[in-house]
Amino acid sequence: VNSVEPSPAGQPTGTSDVNRPAPAGKRSYHLDVDGISREFIVYLPKRFADASTLPVVFVFHGGNETAEDKYRRSGWVEKANEEGVVVIFPQSLKYHIFPEEEVLPEDTSQIEGKYETRWSNYEFEARLDSAYPDQTIYDDVAFVRAVTDFIHGEYSVDTEHFYATGFSNGGSFTGRLMVEASDV
Repeated sequence: VNSVEPSPAGQPTGTSDVNRPAPAGKRSYHLDVDGISREFIVYLPKRFADASTLPVVFVFHGGNETAEDKYRRSGWVEKANEEGVVVIFPQSLKYHIFPEEEVLPEDTSQIEGKYETRWSNYEFEARLDSAYPDQTIYDDVAFVRAVTDFIHGEYSVDTEHFYATGFSNGGSFTGRLMVEASDV
């Protein structure tokens, strides 16, 4: 992780003392991971300021969705307030891909790809549009590890209780995390 920058709305910069209580609410962050700015939203529940440590849940959006979509419509903000968990809504990157509903033949020249947000699950590379051969696939597992390190350093959270869930493409990516990042 090379830097932490505040969101345009002037959210915290990632320099607070983990022993100081943080106010509840939404914060947007940017981390430089592998030379690209990656975004994520952190939601601290209403009782965060009163707790010494809380568990953390990563919520991964589906393909062609955003972290903001999941923040607003998933019900996880309400769940965080009810259960006392910190929720992280990471943002995937856009790639020019073939739609998942298409069965890909050997000749994909007749299928139209499009730019969509995607998590790099295990079948991700097969969906990349070959008409765009210079696409860089960024390491989403490294991004999650960087966010985890940031959260450990920024907030007083329960480091033994980090969880992940996702919808559709985000669910597939969660499976990849279980294989490649179960140590966190």
